[in-house]
Amino acid sequence: MSNNNYPENFREQSEAMYEFDRISEILENQIFDKKNWKNPLVQSAFIELVIRLRDLLYKCDNSGNRIKFTDDIVVLNGKEIVRDITDAISYVRNATCHIESDRYLLDGKTVFYFNVAYGKGKIANISGKELISDYEDDVCFFFGDQKLYLNRHIVRALSEVKEVLKKLYPIFSVAHN
Repeated sequence: MSNNNYPENFREQSEAMYEFDRISEILENQIFDKKNWKNPLVQSAFIELVIRLRDLLYKCDNSGNRIKFTDDIVVLNGKEIVRDITDAISYVRNATCHIESDRYLLDGKTVFYFNVAYGKGKIANISGKELISDYEDDVCFFFGDQKLYLNRHIVRALSEVKEVLKKLYPIFSVAHN
């Protein structure tokens, strides 16, 4: 304890709680429902979500509690390495925040940035690379070679993060039983 009666990592705990709550608010708002596909704030909400989720995943990883499921993750072993959900979220976060990066290029030259599929279907075939959303009951976001599903990746990662944060941070545990 510091001499102001707050735990040493009070700031980190407060940030984690705010980020978790903010992501939850974004998801509860249903901005990613198909009926909102033309809403200009969909992309902004997604960018904020991946920025905040990446930070929470970093906190988990930094504490030795990496979130590392691989279901439906596009594994990359080239210049960028994506092994699990923590890497996939980081990859997409970097693609959304660094426009000059090549993280959203297909075949090294075709820009494929923030394309969304609602339900199952092939969204594109570019240079022999098929970009497919595999599930009727999910929303799929594409950035170059990488894709993230709303429920199978983002919501699941947030759920797993919640369990880690409840163990790490007393404030979080009290507020999020």
